[in-house]
Amino acid sequence: MRTIEIAVIRALHLGDLLCTIPAIRALRLAGPQSRIVLIGLPWARDLVVRYPHYFDDFMAFPGWPGIPEREMNDDAPKRLAEFHRAITSPFDVVLQLHGDGRFINDFASTVPGRVHAGFVPAGSAVPPLHVAYPEALPEPLRMLAALTPLGIDTLDPTLELPVFEADRVEARALLAAAGTGVQPYVIVHPGGRGDDRRWPFSRFAAVADALTARGLRVVVTGSAAERPIVDALVARTVSPLVDVVGRTSLGAELAGFYYCPHHPEGSVTEFAVECSCRKPAEGMILRAAAELGINPAESWMVGDTLDDVEAGNRAGCRTILLDNGNETEWRVDGKRWPSVVVGDLDRAAAIIAGVEEPSKVQYTP
Repeated sequence: MRTIEIAVIRALHLGDLLCTIPAIRALRLAGPQSRIVLIGLPWARDLVVRYPHYFDDFMAFPGWPGIPEREMNDDAPKRLAEFHRAITSPFDVVLQLHGDGRFINDFASTVPGRVHAGFVPAGSAVPPLHVAYPEALPEPLRMLAALTPLGIDTLDPTLELPVFEADRVEARALLAAAGTGVQPYVIVHPGGRGDDRRWPFSRFAAVADALTARGLRVVVTGSAAERPIVDALVARTVSPLVDVVGRTSLGAELAGFYYCPHHPEGSVTEFAVECSCRKPAEGMILRAAAELGINPAESWMVGDTLDDVEAGNRAGCRTILLDNGNETEWRVDGKRWPSVVVGDLDRAAAIIAGVEEPSKVQYTP
């Protein structure tokens, strides 16, 4: 059976994409063997990797006149040309879930597809496989409504966001660094793009003060671009807030992946050589530092064997040994002495975040 190729256009922000997941899930359930490609803003590549069961690939939206989410600068024509060169054959379905169709449908028409589907402005003519934009529906149901002309009537609007253990470690370290302590806390996010889509600041402030009065710490989040919004909230509150604006992420970003293919006693002649990248040598770390613009002296190497520690020390990093039982030989010398030994990644994260002083950790191999 031939794989059905589906392109989904949704070049918007985190909340918008989370509200799209029910529709993507319905697409996947209707076509388990289909190949679903998200055409989104460049940041959304990090979101797609959280849903390997729904998305198969990602393409960066190159920008289009009238679409403010990506600037139409001097590079835009080049981005658009590269985008189209990357499409080697037409999609079976080009599904426009970006918005009501003004401006974006002109872009969608340039994406090669056997059929096009999605939204058109309310009150305009409705082509086959399209629907008039249902403004009155909640966003998840609105996205699902676009699938009805495709014969998909699954209306489960349940939202989902996979959370990984690395996310929990990062969050605990951030909250500890922000000073939440052991007190129960609640997170308030007053952001929103456009005043017409945002609750009044006075109401956010009233909620924050009421929660504080009940013994909760109120943690305010938002992107760096939302700083003016948060400042407007803070100015209206009586109680102190814990501010982590601009310090959160969509989970830790994987900037690179490096490995050593060599082993002096390996069975593949080409790789059965001595090298500078196999730990405890430092070559792999230095290569990553050079390619990613990292200063090893300001970095931590975390590993669960003393070979990891030696590689980090040779590269000039501070080092953390995760003592989880994987180190069995304990051949210790000056180059294999870690800066810190911890029993779990939470403690390593706290040290890296500056919440816990490394000098307080004793090493007894």
